[in-house]
Amino acid sequence: VRPWLDLGRHLFSEDELQTLLDWQASLLQRPGIKPNWHPLVGSKVHGTGKDSFFAPMVRGLGTNVATIKTHDLEGQWTWWAENRQLVVVSEVNSFERRSVMNKLKSYMAAPPDTIEINKKGQPQFEVPNLFGMLMFTNNQDAMAIDNHDRRFYVVWSNAGKRDPDVYARYHEWLEGEGAMQVVRYLLARDVSAFNPKGNAPHTQAKEDMRR
Repeated sequence: VRPWLDLGRHLFSEDELQTLLDWQASLLQRPGIKPNWHPLVGSKVHGTGKDSFFAPMVRGLGTNVATIKTHDLEGQWTWWAENRQLVVVSEVNSFERRSVMNKLKSYMAAPPDTIEINKKGQPQFEVPNLFGMLMFTNNQDAMAIDNHDRRFYVVWSNAGKRDPDVYARYHEWLEGEGAMQVVRYLLARDVSAFNPKGNAPHTQAKEDMRR
């Protein structure tokens, strides 16, 4: 899995990388355990490979993943939460309205033990609240984080773009056996000491975003 780990080390510090590896491995290995904190991964530069680093996990989870946008979180319809293990928010904009932040927080931890699914023209029903959330942003003020937040693991990458050939080779490897090899690596990773139910590790990026 060297191409994948090389990309991770290009994007993140070693401590950040190890935490993100544990989080992904825990999500894959423990489908019945709701993580109570979730990565918010940002960078000012577009196209550095943030999405590509998490692509193997997303592929491994298959149809148990929903990819949504900010307006899906703001709206009344929650189709995206039905029977999901991971919800990816592709681009988080500035969440300054407190009501929106409160709604988001209700999705990020259990309790509540269930999520109400609201689809247009259909009766409402509830499903177990088990999914993790992975959020991406290019805005340093993406979330109105308060002083005592426990849910957001904010990681800000200052990495620049690599040579296009490097990304091309990475995706060629991924399309081959790369993604499967990464999933196997994550399923075998020892996460016995990793606690997805605790508080998100503190980062300077989170403090900067809060301010």
